[in-house]
Amino acid sequence: MTKLVKGDQTLYIKVNEKNIKHTYIKQKDGYVEISKSSRMRMEPILKKIEDNFDFYYTKTLKKDETTLSLWGQDYALKWVESSQKKYIIEAKEIIIYAKSSDYSHFKDSILKAELQNYLSILQTEIQPILKEHGLYLVPIKVKKLKSKYGSYHKGNNEITLNSFLATIDKVYTKHVLLHEYAHQKVANHQRAFYQLLDKLYPPHKETQRNLKKIGLNY
Repeated sequence: MTKLVKGDQTLYIKVNEKNIKHTYIKQKDGYVEISKSSRMRMEPILKKIEDNFDFYYTKTLKKDETTLSLWGQDYALKWVESSQKKYIIEAKEIIIYAKSSDYSHFKDSILKAELQNYLSILQTEIQPILKEHGLYLVPIKVKKLKSKYGSYHKGNNEITLNSFLATIDKVYTKHVLLHEYAHQKVANHQRAFYQLLDKLYPPHKETQRNLKKIGLNY
């Protein structure tokens, strides 16, 4: 592994070269993972990470299995043995009622449920602006995805969103959702696509820059 050092802090970096067009930086437990083309120089990538060292270092610290980030806030997980299967959010704590304390399983379930709950509100909120631009609501699936935040499937006319979105601020869910809806009219990321996205969600450029800094850490 490559490493960057700042004072007494060391940031470990794993590099994977793939047949891809873009460079992806992901925060893992204990290290940063870079996926890039063999033609892409490492210097500008490392410079970006070095310029944001504190952000990446904090994001790669190993997480406590009994905590969960939900909408940008950290919650402590508390398990209560029960024949029921449910969870309750109270202040800074999420109480899980279940037969076993499989935190990994329940984290996934909570994130999916919370994202689906928010989407039911968000779909109603964005419907007027979609209609204004000749777009319409479609079914949304929530799944755990490894390499993207969402996708639009023209064949079966539905959107898939990454449950990871429930770990960060809700503004990013709105951004990704409207991005995918823009693909109803324009399949590729060409000029017409971004012209439409400018109308659907004017702050998309700034939000996208911030989302790239966060990266998929799931």
